[in-house]
Amino acid sequence: MKPHQNHPHQLEQVLAALNSSYRIEHIYLNAYSEDGVPYQLVILLCNKYIKYLGELVPQITNTIRAFNEYKVMCYIAFQAKDKIRQGNLFLYASCQPHKLVYQKENSDFVLLPGNMEPKQCLALAVELRKREQEKILDFKAGYYHFKAQGRLAIASFLLHQVFELTYRYLELLLTAKERISHSIRVHHIILKDQCALYSGVFDEDEESDIDLFKTLEAIYRATRYEDGFYISPETLQQLEQKMECLCENEQRIVKQVVNAFEGGGSW
Repeated sequence: MKPHQNHPHQLEQVLAALNSSYRIEHIYLNAYSEDGVPYQLVILLCNKYIKYLGELVPQITNTIRAFNEYKVMCYIAFQAKDKIRQGNLFLYASCQPHKLVYQKENSDFVLLPGNMEPKQCLALAVELRKREQEKILDFKAGYYHFKAQGRLAIASFLLHQVFELTYRYLELLLTAKERISHSIRVHHIILKDQCALYSGVFDEDEESDIDLFKTLEAIYRATRYEDGFYISPETLQQLEQKMECLCENEQRIVKQVVNAFEGGGSW
């Protein structure tokens, strides 16, 4: 499939570079600003790559490194289809027919379920958020409960769980990928790199925020594997402010994503 005349002029070269090296079912194009920069390619790879996706993504990124206006999001085709059936708004919105810029010749792969309407996908997404929010709010309530009792070590662990679960939910919402990591810094960097909607709760160039990242790593490690973990009330208060900022960020992002989805657009 050749790029439409309104597509960026380098798209044809990008598609040629990708398809000369990898077996790809579909490629979709997202543009996130008025001038179309940067462009995001949502790549659905053939199912044979299922065991190697983690190794393949850096190779794909390197293949088109000369085209620095493009970023890629890679999925195994059937897994992307499953995520849409489960109500993933990002993939449903990104993989609409008018965004398709490449389809494998003679492919019989059908991504979008023919009987799934946008309202149905949105209802599934809302239900998922409800379930995730229940877990997050339970941990947050536990944090404030143990903080009020002066049991700061266990309170800090529950605070860490609020961070981790909120970040992992946002990753599912905005990228259809959940990073299995206990490092809050990893989650922050991934979202900041891939999602313009995430305004950045932390600043990795600020020494004070770097120290907070280190404290969060110590919280997860020490409260699980060590006795006598200590965190100062002042440091815990700083982390609490970051936690509340992240939760506010999540609410804003969800509202913006839902509004964009209902309007038929990308975010």
